[in-house]
Amino acid sequence: MIQQAAFDKLTAMGIDLYQLRDQQNSAPSADYLAIDVKATANHRLYLDILTALSLNQTEVGIKEDKIDLGLLQWQFHQAETIELTKQHLVTPSLDVLAQQPQLKQQLWLLLAN
Repeated sequence: MIQQAAFDKLTAMGIDLYQLRDQQNSAPSADYLAIDVKATANHRLYLDILTALSLNQTEVGIKEDKIDLGLLQWQFHQAETIELTKQHLVTPSLDVLAQQPQLKQQLWLLLAN
């Protein structure tokens, strides 16, 4: 990062500079549910999915509102639908999936393809 004095001098010489600023709002998107890292990491369905994808917990990153499975980003939403587009999977929460066999079956079919 450039210091303010150097930035001012370069700007005075007519050299335009662009600075990448930190985002002020680091909260998860309102469209996606926040993830409880500890509860997710110990959830039976989550562990089964990792096993099916030949992944272990050290290869996966759980963030505030998404799970990074490497080639696939997984997020949870309120709706009781499952969407898979390119490398983005959106499902209901793990608890909802575990309680609804038809949603769980749909998820397994999508992951198998």
